[in-house]
Amino acid sequence: MAGIHLPIEKERTTQIVYKQIKKAIVFGGITGDEVFTKVQLAEGLNTSRTPVRAAIQDFKKQFNSLTANLNCFTARSLFGTLFV
Repeated sequence: MAGIHLPIEKERTTQIVYKQIKKAIVFGGITGDEVFTKVQLAEGLNTSRTPVRAAIQDFKKQFNSLTANLNCFTARSLFGTLFV
């Protein structure tokens, strides 16, 4: 394909963090009632709090979860129905 330059789409850090948190919850790395903070997740994932905060917001939108305390939460509060 000479002359055609297609952009290579890179995965955003937020998307990577989202996938890693979801994987940890689904495969038991984070239990339903385990309390954790954005700081703990950011440190565990070796990233800043910004992509963690964005990933948490994405979880809340996708799963219609309402968490009163945005600084401290559980997997159950993000994924509600998965832990019933």
